[in-house]
Amino acid sequence: MAATLFPAADPRAPIPFVSADALAAHLLRQRPGLRLNWLRQTGTRGDGPDFPVLAVFALKPADARAFIDDPTGGADMPWRFQDCWLGFVAGPIAADPSGLEAALQRIRSAGGLAA
Repeated sequence: MAATLFPAADPRAPIPFVSADALAAHLLRQRPGLRLNWLRQTGTRGDGPDFPVLAVFALKPADARAFIDDPTGGADMPWRFQDCWLGFVAGPIAADPSGLEAALQRIRSAGGLAA
């Protein structure tokens, strides 16, 4: 299994994906026309060990630089990007997000949302 998405709408109902391409296509369909950005973080379930996760956000292209500079939005706009949050991704892809980058490129090259 490539990854599991814990969607922002219902993190208690994880969605497993068998490939990075399937995950990338799903994320692109969530908010068409927006840019996907993520933050590398760690998560835990119960008393288990920490594991890598990606907090995935769908941003307007004009907001991407501000997000990279300060994901919280700064003191003037605390948690400015919270409405852009799509959820957490866990699994091997969270440990090495270059796989997600490559999958996004493949999906976009194959026709984006139609793929």
